[in-house]
Amino acid sequence: MSKHTPGPWHVQDDHGKRWIETSGNDDTIAEIHRRASKGGVYSCKEASANAQLIAAAPELLADLEEAAKTLRRYEILHWAKETNESDAKAKVNGDLAARFERTIDKARGKP
Repeated sequence: MSKHTPGPWHVQDDHGKRWIETSGNDDTIAEIHRRASKGGVYSCKEASANAQLIAAAPELLADLEEAAKTLRRYEILHWAKETNESDAKAKVNGDLAARFERTIDKARGKP
């Protein structure tokens, strides 16, 4: 079971105050954000930016996963050509895919 609040998430705006709401039963993100805002932890601008980023997180993660898979396919295709130029391209694709995969693992809570 995931420790994260299920989506989809939406940014709610009430007279300039933004927070996250989810259509799931767990409103943890919304509650945390409301408490932080009331405690003066975030500026309105920072809270708004955080709300937008959190709301986009599921799509960002899905797009990053697709990009990593695509880069791995290109890496394999370039290695198969066995030329100096294609080997260099394969390495660039592989290195970038590895960076994306580390970020994906971090987002999923893996060490």
